[in-house]
Amino acid sequence: MGQHSEKAAMRQEIKVKLPQKSSAATLEGSRVACEFLVGLPEWESAWTVMLYLSLPGEIETAYALESAWEAGKTVLVPRVDWGSHEINAIPIALDSPTQYARYGLREPTEGRPFDPARIDLIAVPGLAFDGRGHRLGRGAGFYDRFLPRATRATRAGLAWELQFVEAVPTTASDAVLDALVTEESVRRFERSG
Repeated sequence: MGQHSEKAAMRQEIKVKLPQKSSAATLEGSRVACEFLVGLPEWESAWTVMLYLSLPGEIETAYALESAWEAGKTVLVPRVDWGSHEINAIPIALDSPTQYARYGLREPTEGRPFDPARIDLIAVPGLAFDGRGHRLGRGAGFYDRFLPRATRATRAGLAWELQFVEAVPTTASDAVLDALVTEESVRRFERSG
């Protein structure tokens, strides 16, 4: 089985396991995972953090967003430029308007892109993560292209414990993370380069 088909099979396997709708348990798990995230020393010292607006099945980031705003941090979320297939980091406030874009992604409707090199911490979504800091995204490669531009940012995966797997199939262009935060733990990784 080639890398592409291995990744596709793993994506399908993980998607089936993800919670399909919010429940008291998923909201509580999201709150705990976000508490671990905002407890990271890198979060506490960060001036600028990038989160994402959650898709169904993902850790709900609202708790971390609220914490960041309360702490006076600059908060960014991704907005996809479908022409270039790149994501831009867009500043967002509590009252910023958002809309649903392709594939159910919620994005800010206003705002100019922020320089990725000035971001201190990025919470990175994904479908699967392993103990070497590798992640399996949804297949478009947006974060794999974006993360190398965020040269000083701590890269923290944010996911359910069930998304932690023995090994993620990887290619040379896949970005490596510094940490993985779940509702059960924080794992640290060594990232070279």
